Amino acid sequence: RSTSINVTSAKFGYHFKEIIIFIGGNNIKVFGILVLFSHIVFESTPAEAISLEFVPTSQFIVIGDQVTVDVIASNPDGTLVGAYDFFVNYGPDVLTLNNVAFGSALVGPLDSLQDGTESPVGKINVSELSLLADLTPLQNGADDVLLFSMIFDTDMLGTSPLTFSENIAGVAGGFLGDENGQAIVLDSVGTGSINVVPIPSAIWLMGSGLF
Repeated sequence: RSTSINVTSAKFGYHFKEIIIFIGGNNIKVFGILVLFSHIVFESTPAEAISLEFVPTSQFIVIGDQVTVDVIASNPDGTLVGAYDFFVNYGPDVLTLNNVAFGSALVGPLDSLQDGTESPVGKINVSELSLLADLTPLQNGADDVLLFSMIFDTDMLGTSPLTFSENIAGVAGGFLGDENGQAIVLDSVGTGSINVVPIPSAIWLMGSGLF
């Protein structure tokens, strides 16, 4: 059986639900973030320069090694990022997601709500909402903001494209929210790629003792 507790943030205009599932006498808490934009959030914040990007945009990695990709909000142009909720899409035939490591710009996990869920394989829903009233000690509105990093295992040779897709409920192009809970209008949304290549023959020979 399950029950739920609703928590509403007046500051952000977002609505949260804490779902508590009772299994065998144990309570398992599952936090689900329902980003419901109120009348405040529908008033988008002008942000002529801010972009959502993969860093590095493209990289080559030897099969069997791990690879890390950062997701940043670049050129914030005075905007402080207070929330985000979107999908990252990658090629599961080439890569396997190992971990999502959140940045410190919204100060989780104690002062923010974070979630990184992959479903289906190849599509990662990453979200975070800061619970802080003041983000200026963490962001200055000028430097790029590291939202999170993704660590992948390389399984097969080939190229995995990296793309973003929106997930903020009902808002076209919705990816980010500012410190007041308003949707941020992005200048651009980037793409990326991870190219998994064979072990160079000389290195393979050295490792096998035949060189």
